[in-house]
Amino acid sequence: MKITYSALALLLVLLACSKNEFETKPKISIKSVSSEFIPLGGSLGVRLEFKDKEGDVDDSLIVIRERLNMNSFAPPYQLKYDIPEFPDKSKGEFEVLLPYATGLVLGLNPIDIPGSDKNENDTLRLKFVVKDRAKNVSDTAIIDRIIVSRNITP
Repeated sequence: MKITYSALALLLVLLACSKNEFETKPKISIKSVSSEFIPLGGSLGVRLEFKDKEGDVDDSLIVIRERLNMNSFAPPYQLKYDIPEFPDKSKGEFEVLLPYATGLVLGLNPIDIPGSDKNENDTLRLKFVVKDRAKNVSDTAIIDRIIVSRNITP
């Protein structure tokens, strides 16, 4: 009888370890970021990796931008991009390019540095979420800190 319980316990452990890595709800992660400092007029490139059981991650990408600067409150801002339709793939990558004016500082007024003719750089947290064709929403991939220049560098 001890052998049966041991065999059953081993079987349960093996089944738990072999759980499928693909789920109906998409999963995304950040594979790379072009830079943590974006100069005036520059762009940010982010490479995202996705996994999805059905392979239908081609509805939309949502980027939530949060300004972290202590001297200025700005509510989180949500940008939505369509993901082009592509052949069904359960795993893959895509790159997001966030331009300076329309993806990073859109709607954010520069913060003046008192007693100076310069502005404080923006410190941003960016969150990425994808939605698949069946409207399943992924987990959230986060870049905790991106510095966006608000000054012309000499």
